[in-house]
Amino acid sequence: MHPNPLIYCTCWDPWNLGPRKLIKTPQPPIKTSIGKPKLTPLPPAAKKQSYVQPPTKPAVEVINVSPGYRLIRNRDQISVTLGEEMFDKKKRSKSEIMDRIKIPRTDIITDLEEQISELTVIIEQMNRDHQSAQKLLSDEMALRCAEMQENFENKNRELKEAHAAELNQLENNYKASLKAEKLAAQEKLEHLSFSKSVYTRKHYFKKREAGAYYKVLLLFSPQM
Repeated sequence: MHPNPLIYCTCWDPWNLGPRKLIKTPQPPIKTSIGKPKLTPLPPAAKKQSYVQPPTKPAVEVINVSPGYRLIRNRDQISVTLGEEMFDKKKRSKSEIMDRIKIPRTDIITDLEEQISELTVIIEQMNRDHQSAQKLLSDEMALRCAEMQENFENKNRELKEAHAAELNQLENNYKASLKAEKLAAQEKLEHLSFSKSVYTRKHYFKKREAGAYYKVLLLFSPQM
């Protein structure tokens, strides 16, 4: 079995060097035999197949990519060795970054504390203003309620007085009209009684005259 001529290195790339190109390794020369090819028997299926290449001493190539990052390459494999220098650099970079961040962070914290203190002062002032405004509104509401209550009582008293005066006037008018009607009815009754007495007298005299006339007629009429 011949090794693959193209080998791709999928190693870590901390410096963002970009993808590596495929590395082409030299192939061993293919041996050609003029004679008949020798047939080798196939191994049994139960046993594990193993392909053993002839022992060859590959050429080793060592590449120092960066401090702490070593690439060892030969024809069969590629290995990468990471040293302590790279991790120390990473730690130092982290510490430096944290030191750089701490300086503006302290400034931000002081600014935030100042803003918080200013906001607390503003909130306390707003609370005091709100309490004073609430007290002023409550006093004004109480004054307005007292004024409205007094106005209501005055209007109610005036209406009661006007109603009582109107009822008194209506009662007086009713009594006067009732008295006038009573007098008129009494006058009519007296007139009717007087006219009745006159009529009875006239009728009596007429009746007496008629009787006397009848008697006279009887006296002077010839006897039958």
